[in-house]
Amino acid sequence: MNVESERDWRLLASRLGYSADDVRHWATQPDPCLSLLDEWFATHRTREATYGLLKLLVEMDRTDAAAIVDKALDAVGQSLLVVRPRRQCVA
Repeated sequence: MNVESERDWRLLASRLGYSADDVRHWATQPDPCLSLLDEWFATHRTREATYGLLKLLVEMDRTDAAAIVDKALDAVGQSLLVVRPRRQCVA
């Protein structure tokens, strides 16, 4: 998510509630997205932080990034099932 786009780490930072000053600081780091995520997980409970991150990634149409997180959770037996498509019942 470090590649500049409309749905990059900057949008994620904004959606997570971080300030423009925070974004400017992370922009100076070698891996801004990792710096953002380090801060996010350092200040939030792990399960809630992960769920919130996945939800925002899906809302941002970054299912590519959400799938990576979900796959990592699957690997440790803790998938939150956020990015898997839901089947709708047809009456």
